[in-house]
Amino acid sequence: ARELLATPSHELLESLVNHLSTRQETTEYQTAMALFKFCTVNFANSLTLKLLQMYRSSSDALLRSKSIVVLSQTLAAYKSRRFELSLVALNEIKPLVISCLRMQETEIKLFRRIVSFVAHDVVMLDNGGWDELSDCIVELSSAQPLKALHVFVDLPPVYGRFMYSCFGKIAERAEKVLLMPDQDRVEDWSLGLQAVVKLGIQVLDSEMKVDMVKRLLALLVKAARDLVAKGME
Repeated sequence: ARELLATPSHELLESLVNHLSTRQETTEYQTAMALFKFCTVNFANSLTLKLLQMYRSSSDALLRSKSIVVLSQTLAAYKSRRFELSLVALNEIKPLVISCLRMQETEIKLFRRIVSFVAHDVVMLDNGGWDELSDCIVELSSAQPLKALHVFVDLPPVYGRFMYSCFGKIAERAEKVLLMPDQDRVEDWSLGLQAVVKLGIQVLDSEMKVDMVKRLLALLVKAARDLVAKGME
């Protein structure tokens, strides 16, 4: 396990991830799973960091897809036993997560859960906040708006400064999706709706919650009327 995580090369980790994708009755899978479970219990911070590094650097699309699944399973295991990443690990993990988010090929439906887990630990450990994430969401709102919405809807409760930074952009992008419904893009419309609901939840403790909630309610009413007008209710 130490050799797997301590070496700069990702070769051993790639082998582990590939074996975890084989049939469960095979010796390769069983051996890999035993090692994986050992690492999640004893080297959780290092394993998370290593999987993120491999995901970011690999040019093999299939391997990257497998690695993000394994990373999701890893973080789910941590959450089930209420494990939190260390402050030292978070200082390295946070910029890696941002770097991965900025990649064009990010498998966002899985990766947003990873962002959520890391953000939860940042908030719980009061690690100076995560302004880089709110800045990234604002940036994605312009370049890849649906990705920005995906990341936002899975966030845990965050601090006021974070919300003030990205509220406007998320509300703007959610409004655009909700007011341009397309029968072939129902999933996007649903995502916009989730974003508006999440915005409302996130601002409940805000000093400006009354104005913000009024704006969100007005948006929902407008979107509903638009659907009826287009016969898509």
